[in-house]
Amino acid sequence: MDYENKMLLLPKRKQAGRKAKLTPEQVEEIKNIYATGEYTLKSLGGHYNVSHTTINKHVR
Repeated sequence: MDYENKMLLLPKRKQAGRKAKLTPEQVEEIKNIYATGEYTLKSLGGHYNVSHTTINKHVR
């Protein structure tokens, strides 16, 4: 069996890192809500059960 065929039989590598805390849909929603200026990073973080730092990474 040649090298390429052996490689096809090996298991694939798992994805590195941790699972995202927010879905892409939630991030879009947060961006739209934050853009209104009516909510703080802290209040949005509390609502989505993440830190205000996580919210800030996505809205800036």
